[in-house]
Amino acid sequence: MKAWLSAFAAVIALAAAPAAAQDGTSAYVSAGSATASRERGTYLTFADQDLYQSWVYALVVSAGVRPNSRVGFEAEVQFQTGQSFAWKYNYLFAQNSEQRTTDRDIPVIGYARFFAYRGRRLAIEPVAGAGFNWHRAVSLVTSDCGHGSLPKPCEPLTPPRHGESFATQEWLYAAGVDVPIRVSPHLSIAVTARALHIKRRQYLTGHAHRGPQVGSGNVPSVGVAMRWSARAW
Repeated sequence: MKAWLSAFAAVIALAAAPAAAQDGTSAYVSAGSATASRERGTYLTFADQDLYQSWVYALVVSAGVRPNSRVGFEAEVQFQTGQSFAWKYNYLFAQNSEQRTTDRDIPVIGYARFFAYRGRRLAIEPVAGAGFNWHRAVSLVTSDCGHGSLPKPCEPLTPPRHGESFATQEWLYAAGVDVPIRVSPHLSIAVTARALHIKRRQYLTGHAHRGPQVGSGNVPSVGVAMRWSARAW
């Protein structure tokens, strides 16, 4: 990871240095929405099981500074919606149960933005960065299935009782590209594409070998955002 960060810092320095004296620093803010594809493993941890993949939605907000005409630095937060799924907890020395878990991600990312091309109406801006993901899983016990050593047919619980909560912070890497379209001298609307890789913990609910896996950690997304910049287009 240190080598990756050093290379990333070198690229930023090379992009920023030649143009540092060309113009003054300006700020920009952005808000938009995105659709992201998340995957997770199925209920048990057999290697031949398929990954389950579904789409979640996110509110994306960011703010940054642009020290020159070539590069900008920004912070972005994605507030993603959660996923809910049913699974069964089995263990010889514990109470067995059917559960429903809702989990969600909130990626927090620092980006370098490269202003690679800018025409009269359209621009191309690659981004690359790193950060962390705040992940939280909350479980509800929906049925009692007896003790592991004395199983019984599962009996629904009304209402379900609270199970366990599991929260982690995980490193991530990110890259992508924005294609802004000029609306006014200070306002643009951008089509966005991102690819995140989250260094996830192995088990989504914290139950080692007895709960769903978390998937590969690859989270591609597409979206649209509106940006206001203090520097005119």
